[in-house]
Amino acid sequence: MEPYICDPEPGDDKRILELFDRVFEKGRDRDHWSWENEQNPQGESLIALLKDSGEVRGHLSLQPTLFKVGEEELPGGLRLNSMIEEGWRGEGRFQALFRHLLERGKERGLFFTYGFPNQPALKALRRCEEVLEVAQVPRFVKFYSGAKAAEHLRGTRVPRELAAAALSVLLIKNRFSGSARGTVEIPRFDERFDALWERVKGELKVAVVRDSAYLNWRFADSPNGYRLFALEAGGGEQVRGYVVLYREEERGLAHIADFLAEDREAVKPLLSRADRAARQEGCWALSCWSLDDGRLSAQLKPNGYLRVKSPNTLALVDIRCSAEQRGLLQDPANWYLTIGDSDYV
Repeated sequence: MEPYICDPEPGDDKRILELFDRVFEKGRDRDHWSWENEQNPQGESLIALLKDSGEVRGHLSLQPTLFKVGEEELPGGLRLNSMIEEGWRGEGRFQALFRHLLERGKERGLFFTYGFPNQPALKALRRCEEVLEVAQVPRFVKFYSGAKAAEHLRGTRVPRELAAAALSVLLIKNRFSGSARGTVEIPRFDERFDALWERVKGELKVAVVRDSAYLNWRFADSPNGYRLFALEAGGGEQVRGYVVLYREEERGLAHIADFLAEDREAVKPLLSRADRAARQEGCWALSCWSLDDGRLSAQLKPNGYLRVKSPNTLALVDIRCSAEQRGLLQDPANWYLTIGDSDYV
């Protein structure tokens, strides 16, 4: 029998996890798979499989995500977990997986798919459909270790002969994190965060809908082990913003996974709290994606962050957007984006 593309069948979750282990050489347990694909408040993931004689040889999925686009709320799909086993690659199989998902996306009512491919993955995606390449994703890093910083900066445009002087100044500045007054660590997101989203969303043109249902699924209920911090006001009756921190155990690197503040004054104490937590956990740097109108990004450099080269592009494939919706999505100035909008952390 020739290899074929299909939807998953009962029992394929086990075969998918076995493929994940073979391709990425690291395990992923059933609980993680269930959280990622079955417990999403926007519905189960759409999955396309490459099979041969019943064995799973390739996989691609779309994770439903609700977006605010202009004044509307539109369902999109995050492309994730692209994997084809060695020996089964080529012959247009990624394209076949992706086109199968596009058909399923149309049936589900998705308006677009999005993801953050590196250059090789972007080339493969271009062979499938017309791709809207919105922007190279801005990445900022606050370094705490000079040696690690020098190693990390080799791939950037910073000349080596200037790196030592620049890093010396940067690391001196990074000793001071500022006040985190009013910030508290929280176990979950409650109705106060729904109210925060309602206050903030009018200022955002394109963003994932960050209500408490989404935030709890994405971060509080995730097996990834995020830390959640809120900036409280009014004796704790309100919140002015939040920050989500994730630490990569193997690399000793921390990430601001998600961030939202109702005004610029609320940004600094939240950044300070993330900074302190990263230091306390012994991280050598704190990384942050920020594609926004300056709500966050304008305060990163003054707080010791350095913009570094990013390998990832925000890339969309239109399924059924209107011309107006497509125009909003194509303009990087419209996007509010963090690394938590991807599957990298």
